[in-house]
Amino acid sequence: MKVTGVEALLKAMSSKSKPKVVPNAAQRVVKKHGALMQQEAMRLVAVDTGTLKRSIEIEILDGGDTAKVAPYAHYAAYQEYGTRFQSGTPYMRPAFYNRIKPFLADLEEIVK
Repeated sequence: MKVTGVEALLKAMSSKSKPKVVPNAAQRVVKKHGALMQQEAMRLVAVDTGTLKRSIEIEILDGGDTAKVAPYAHYAAYQEYGTRFQSGTPYMRPAFYNRIKPFLADLEEIVK
């Protein structure tokens, strides 16, 4: 999950007449939903040996403005998208799409 425009969001929040938002509120939301996405992907992934499940990691980048959730097993894409011999069993895309609305709702909440 990559969020862009956080700097513009923080600038807009500080220019409102309402009380200022805690500076790290957006970063906390990014970290929270990144962690929830990681947990969801780990819950959804098909498990045989557990290697793929254990390879799903979260990385916080850009000073907390970006959360990168990705699997690092060499066959992760085959499991997600499939091959010509077998259909895929998506786990990253559903985890991402399940987090979009709650993530945006939390961001809207800190702007109010």
